[in-house]
Amino acid sequence: MACHSFTLIAARKLEALPEQGVEHMTLTTSAVLSLAPDAASATAAKGLTAPASWPLLGRSARAVWGECKGSGSRPYRTQVDVSGATPTFKCSCPSRKFPCKHGLALLLIEAAAPMQQDTPEPDWIVEWLDARQVRAERKETKAAEPPDPKAAIKREEARWKKISEGAADLDRFMADQLARGLASLSAQQLDPWRTMAARMVDAQAPSLGDRLGDLADVVGAQADWPKTVLLGFGAIHLAIEAVEKRASLSNESIADLKTALGWPITSEQVLACGDLVEDTWQVLGQLSELRNRITERRVWLRGARTMRHALIVDFAAGTRSFDSAFITGSAFACTLAFYPGTTPLRAIVSGTVGASTEGGLQVSSLGLDLELAAASQAFGRNPWLRAAPMTLGAVTPHAPGAGGPEAAWAVATATGEALPLQIGRDEAMQLLACSGGAPIDLFGEWDGSRLRPLTAWSAEGLLSLENRA
Repeated sequence: MACHSFTLIAARKLEALPEQGVEHMTLTTSAVLSLAPDAASATAAKGLTAPASWPLLGRSARAVWGECKGSGSRPYRTQVDVSGATPTFKCSCPSRKFPCKHGLALLLIEAAAPMQQDTPEPDWIVEWLDARQVRAERKETKAAEPPDPKAAIKREEARWKKISEGAADLDRFMADQLARGLASLSAQQLDPWRTMAARMVDAQAPSLGDRLGDLADVVGAQADWPKTVLLGFGAIHLAIEAVEKRASLSNESIADLKTALGWPITSEQVLACGDLVEDTWQVLGQLSELRNRITERRVWLRGARTMRHALIVDFAAGTRSFDSAFITGSAFACTLAFYPGTTPLRAIVSGTVGASTEGGLQVSSLGLDLELAAASQAFGRNPWLRAAPMTLGAVTPHAPGAGGPEAAWAVATATGEALPLQIGRDEAMQLLACSGGAPIDLFGEWDGSRLRPLTAWSAEGLLSLENRA
């Protein structure tokens, strides 16, 4: 089965309209469908494009909106901000998918027959768009305000004290677990682990709590879980030691440590002190995951000129949507500001975003040995790095042997070198179908032991494995 049997990524076609001073978007049907979080959402959206489903539709220069009939007495209010280079969705439906089927259907209607832009904006659209504008202006104003250095130092000292106290408790907790023996643990004995993870939130080191919670989920879930837990304990203990010895660390290592602890850094701080890189950035792959009712989206980019990798991380709570949508395989010009650290990967957009263009992903791999060496260097510089980007050319996916676990799925190079995959069976079958037994190109996240594939390319097209929230 060829790759086009699945949802192939089509890049959004954006056209600049200089006379209006901003970039507006002209969407094709395939480009809209490529924004769907999964195949079911795309299918559902197609079924909602009939005029009878939308008693109200409207379009202005800033937005497209409509009211879609649902199962309740009140229709769902759906709106899309189309005033910039990327669409922003909002809908009153309870769906946690982003964008929801109603937002997709609304853009499908617009793509099929663009509406006139002279419809008066209803109050709920004006309020939404104006609120977005106010938030943007507040950010600009806040960024322009000079910080109070004395107050900042006082707050930082208080936070370090809280973290040190909580880290000491966590270190004792892990020592107790090791003294009792990990082999005797069962899933029913992990309530204290989750309590301690919650304690780390109070100690203002939430990421350490997340790491402990992740390790609790591993217990009994895989054959080599004691090894995974021990390695995880080691990374946490290293962070705890670094907290106590932070005076001897470089500024870059302190930045890595703060990230490992979950210390927030504002966009204004990143823009003020981060490395600014201007390039045309290609979207290599993306992944959304739901944790504690908060959706985290990771979007991997690579600069066409600098060949530098970048990671955009966004969060959305509840039904809140992300501020922008990225399409795997597309490219856009902008300046990125990179977070400080020994291995700067995470970045935010600085300034305006140029029009998105398509043209297919240009895969460039260093080869397995060099890709592994580059990732090892990154982990060596930052021991708390969760994953490094990895691109592999001409690899063939292989199923595990009879009775083998899902962890035994792997890709092999032409010379027979194999790399284990972190992948579920359904996605692995898609990967096999995309390959058809022939070599494919692959991009994913390497965690030091397994590769989590996000995007695959073959002669037939592009396959995204991003939707695993």
